[in-house]
Amino acid sequence: MSGRAGARCGELVAQVLAAPPDASVVRLVDDISDEVRGRVADEARAGLGDEARAGRALAVQGEMCQVYDSAECCRHVHAEPAWQHAASQACQLLGDFLAQINHHRGLYDKLKQSQAAHATAAVAAASSSPADDQLRSGDQLLSRAQLAEFCPETLLVAGKYCGDFEKYGIHLPSAAPRAEVARLLALNQHYPARFNAALADPKQLGTTAVPAKLLPPEWRRYAGITGKLTWPLDSGSVHHLLATVDSEEARKQVYLAGAASPAVNLGLLDDMLACRHGLARLLGFPSYAAFKAADSTLAGTPEAAGSFLEDLAGGCRGQAQQELAELTRLKQQHTGQAGATLQPWDQDFYSRQLALGLPQQADLAAAAAPYLGLGSVLGGLSELLQRLMGLSLTRRQLAPGEGWGAGLLKYEVVCSQLGLLGTIYLDLAARPGKVPSSGILYPVRCGRELPGGAYQQPVLCLVSNLAASNSSSSSSSADLTSLPLTWREFKTLLHEMGHAVHSMVSRTKYQHVWGTRCSQDVVEVPSHLWEHFATDARSLSLLARHADSCQPMPQAMARQLARLSTVTPALELQQQALLSLVDLVYHGQALPSAAGGTSSVWSSLAAQHASLPPPAGTCPQARFNHLTIYGASYYSYLYARCLSEAIWETHLAADPLDASAGC
Repeated sequence: MSGRAGARCGELVAQVLAAPPDASVVRLVDDISDEVRGRVADEARAGLGDEARAGRALAVQGEMCQVYDSAECCRHVHAEPAWQHAASQACQLLGDFLAQINHHRGLYDKLKQSQAAHATAAVAAASSSPADDQLRSGDQLLSRAQLAEFCPETLLVAGKYCGDFEKYGIHLPSAAPRAEVARLLALNQHYPARFNAALADPKQLGTTAVPAKLLPPEWRRYAGITGKLTWPLDSGSVHHLLATVDSEEARKQVYLAGAASPAVNLGLLDDMLACRHGLARLLGFPSYAAFKAADSTLAGTPEAAGSFLEDLAGGCRGQAQQELAELTRLKQQHTGQAGATLQPWDQDFYSRQLALGLPQQADLAAAAAPYLGLGSVLGGLSELLQRLMGLSLTRRQLAPGEGWGAGLLKYEVVCSQLGLLGTIYLDLAARPGKVPSSGILYPVRCGRELPGGAYQQPVLCLVSNLAASNSSSSSSSADLTSLPLTWREFKTLLHEMGHAVHSMVSRTKYQHVWGTRCSQDVVEVPSHLWEHFATDARSLSLLARHADSCQPMPQAMARQLARLSTVTPALELQQQALLSLVDLVYHGQALPSAAGGTSSVWSSLAAQHASLPPPAGTCPQARFNHLTIYGASYYSYLYARCLSEAIWETHLAADPLDASAGC
């Protein structure tokens, strides 16, 4: 880390250590996270191309524990390689900085002292005369004014910061267990990184030689002298063949080959699960799932999450069996075999055939395009926000030199009562060097209360690669607003805008609890809630209007588009419930090795909860990368989905444009 950043970090830490044990400690620790984020974010948005300036700016931003999002955004979307390189370096520097902060006993002790001072002073205040301004807390005296500074949010954030420190074992009684926690934490970064690297490595994924006679005629010319086509086993290639190739023999071969690779991930998964299990036990939890559930989740315990998932899987079984029967009938008709049964390698193919068989499917996308122009959709979003919440999206032109690549759109979020809430940059155009993404929201600058009562306005960046932008002759922002969205892109935009609105309307004293910085099973609730606006006729009439006539999209067309996006919703829901249960059980009190291994556990759960379980001998867990990302919290996506459904039915289904429901 640069000398400038190191000096600034030292200054902030020294202020914490010198502060009295009052609410100022919490504010100062929060400052370490956010002190100069805005200044660096402004430099980044200016798009400076000089690598030295980029490195300096991002090194300073390395002072904040929350730099990951903005640095990740920069390295994924910035048009200048120098900025991408500097952002990657910043992430590495930040790791070193966080390692020091997360093991800083002085900061942890100071937070604990402030908590204790509040508790003692609160008791003293209750038993003393109101005229007594000085309240003794051990060796410290706190005034009633200092006590009043401990608002509920301050106490909450103090507890969260202490909990964050304790995740690193700082509270353990001796050096040996603290060192072991540090070792396991390092391994818990190492194993997931290697697991995901294998999923991106063609050599480890491997190939399979498919007889050319089993493939479509237009593919056969790529076969070698052996008469076979070497087929790569990355997920995209496997899915493409499974969805499009008529030959069941070819589909089966590729499915089984893909389900057995990358073999290295089986050992890495065992090591990762053992590492996490040991870490949780050292920190006083019976399992890694319990460790994750204790982090202010709505579910509260892994048992509650597991019960929810079992109920969900059971509840959709009947419809899933009907969908399976429908796919089976398609296979029987297609093969001419009355007794044919559906196999796992058949599901993608016949699901696609089912979608292709819907009326007018071939022309549906073209017919929908005039209703889903980006500019029209954003205008409809602004009107929806205005009616529902008193908010609006106001388009602003980028200043000269502002931005990091061509095709950016800038919108300010304005509240009718509070004025400007913040800024959202939309980076939706595909371009060389930009990492492909279907949709992700980066917080570039967080919201929080500033000294003196002003509010730090957040800055967000919504990133995607619209399919139409790949073929657009120009990537200027003026042209982007005319680009059509696909139905999937339309729903994804609404999903990410749910996250954005959540962040924009969040008004917190501390950035540590701002916006989407909430429990894993809460964070997706607003985004899922916003997807409902795509399927309700009243809200859709604002969001999807014809470019020429301004007429709303016909409901029949909207229903067909929704149907195309998922022709077997119950089977997909059942699969997500299974994956979530696998994630919980893998991270449970007993390691999978005690129950025959990860493959045995998967097979057992699939037999109970899946209508189309994977065949024996396959290893789907070797490709389940969400195990590395979520780790005992994959259920949270379904949890949020169900909660958003309940909120919609209770508050918005009667009238999705009702301002009283929105506010």
